[in-house]
Amino acid sequence: MKFTLEIFKINIIALATLVSLISPAHADFSQAELWVGAKSQFIGPNCWNYALFSAGIISSLRNTEEKEFSFFMNSPLCEKVSTNDAIEPGDIGVIRDIAKGLQPSENHAFIYLTKNLVLTKNGPSVEAPYQKTALQTVLSVPLYKPFKSVTKQRTLFRYRCSSLIDFIAAHPSLNSRLLNIYSELLSFEASYLNTTFFNADLDSEKLALFKNRVSLQIERLKLENLGREDYFFKKSIVFLINGLAGQIYYSHASTPMATVESLASALDSIP
Repeated sequence: MKFTLEIFKINIIALATLVSLISPAHADFSQAELWVGAKSQFIGPNCWNYALFSAGIISSLRNTEEKEFSFFMNSPLCEKVSTNDAIEPGDIGVIRDIAKGLQPSENHAFIYLTKNLVLTKNGPSVEAPYQKTALQTVLSVPLYKPFKSVTKQRTLFRYRCSSLIDFIAAHPSLNSRLLNIYSELLSFEASYLNTTFFNADLDSEKLALFKNRVSLQIERLKLENLGREDYFFKKSIVFLINGLAGQIYYSHASTPMATVESLASALDSIP
């Protein structure tokens, strides 16, 4: 995939950051397979994150809440595939609990390697490694949410997703401020991955720089008009920043989490 100034319409520094962070494997499920056997040093990274990471929607292994996962599964990035269709490696399996009269709830997600072999992370615990296992093993284990008094039906769905980078490349008129914010997010997340998995200290200088740069772009964004595709991209970035804030809370403390969370709130408030 080729990235040019004409496509992104952003400054040279931001473009160079994007290109340096994007490798051919970024949107390739095989990158997810490299983590098999690994464990996080902190609670947080879970099945929903692993699935979105495999599709190149999320750029780091961190905590992902149910709301964020549902947003992307029902977004232009993902297409529901019939369970009767042939499985493609990288397809995302989604287990939902469905009860009459209630909104379906996300229960678990995993990545298909073959018809019978999948990648999974069963929970956010530090004791839960990234695994390669049989599909039947995943389907037979009660995960996360036990059945309560309401009768629920556990149902399997399958999705085929493209990455956010693919979305950006397909929409060359996306707002340049949003692209700059996304670039800064990728850069900070790339450095933060080292913190989550190798127990390094949170770099306060990088956090401050991230906050200042994103805050500047948000202030400038308030003066601009957003197009239809911009709104989805903006909402995606809000979820991504909030997800990063959540992992910072699990890994370190509430103060730096609040710093990042405030950026998501400010961006989300822009009409």
